[in-house]
Amino acid sequence: MITGFAALASRDPKMHLRIAIVFGIALALTLDEFALWLRLADVYWTHEGIESVKAGVFVAALLALYGFGWPFWNAIVRDVLGRRG
Repeated sequence: MITGFAALASRDPKMHLRIAIVFGIALALTLDEFALWLRLADVYWTHEGIESVKAGVFVAALLALYGFGWPFWNAIVRDVLGRRG
């Protein structure tokens, strides 16, 4: 929550990357507890513990698609709308 408030309060572009990194770490720690949210029990050493890993991989894949695909989708939108530059 602190990083969210800092991101809203900060106007310094140099701080945005630092805030994003801290936010990403906090998000990873939160997703690490995903299995506990679903089962409300310590399931790390059981077969249900894989849900936490799957959730983390899924979110990482979505972020990778967004991060690496942004130039591609941006170019597609520019071509469709006929905008250059």
